[in-house]
Amino acid sequence: MRIPVYESRLVRRGSIRSPSSIRTSSELYELVKSKFKDLDREHFCVLYFDSGLKPIGFKLESIGGSSQCVVDLRLLLKSALIANASSIALIHNHPSGELKPSREDQLLTEAVFKGCSFVGIKLIDHLIVSEVSYYSFSDEDSSFRRSFSDSREPSK
Repeated sequence: MRIPVYESRLVRRGSIRSPSSIRTSSELYELVKSKFKDLDREHFCVLYFDSGLKPIGFKLESIGGSSQCVVDLRLLLKSALIANASSIALIHNHPSGELKPSREDQLLTEAVFKGCSFVGIKLIDHLIVSEVSYYSFSDEDSSFRRSFSDSREPSK
């Protein structure tokens, strides 16, 4: 019997200008907001960080419809591991402009946090963005702060 031999790798598809480290949700928003202009469907992205919270990669994880986006947790974690990320931030838009997280947003955030904790990656934030503002789970959601307050590492 023969089995296939696999190779996993990330393929670079351009770059975005980035500060040397991200310390706040507003810095995170400033970095990614241009990627979410004029979108009529939900886009879900992941930003990868090294141990000093220096951005090391950005990936469009999924494109959905006008009111939802399917995210495969296994694929999200696989990409973060291949990128050698120490931490990640989740970012997605609501085409309606409503920044309040849905129940599905909350459940996804919890699932990603749990998955990350199993593989040694820290979830530092989940932003819901529009062209003019954002909602940060890290800043606004008290249960996120209680659960994830130890997820932030000091900037080096």
